[in-house]
Amino acid sequence: MEQLRTSGSFAVSPAALAAARQALWSGRCGDDQTRAAIAKYHAAQPPYLLDPHTAVGVHVAETLAPEIAALGDGVQTICLSTAHPAKFADEVIQAITDAGAQIDFAAILPPPFVGLLDKPRRCFECHNSPDAVARHIEQVAAASGK
Repeated sequence: MEQLRTSGSFAVSPAALAAARQALWSGRCGDDQTRAAIAKYHAAQPPYLLDPHTAVGVHVAETLAPEIAALGDGVQTICLSTAHPAKFADEVIQAITDAGAQIDFAAILPPPFVGLLDKPRRCFECHNSPDAVARHIEQVAAASGK
């Protein structure tokens, strides 16, 4: 790790690279493919609503299906969802409506999210330092009596 820290790069031995290439695969997914995956799974029966990050993983897993199938019978692909679609509401709604479908996004919100966007926002700016953040927290706590 010292080499990475000092030079910004590091070397991997040929043996380690060969082992990684056997055990790890990768792929890529553009914005259009991400939106298409969201729309595809929303239109499926039963419908499933993907967040954009999970849609990327699902798309890449689908493109790697031939390589995965070559591993033999009984090999399964599991894609773990990485976020709730509500976190990316605008992108998810756009992907679905661009595909000609509709969605009642409020119907899929977790209970703590319902009405959240209607609540007042309290934001503040402070310098990017631990001391500045600590001072702000202390001031807010003192003002609230806690």
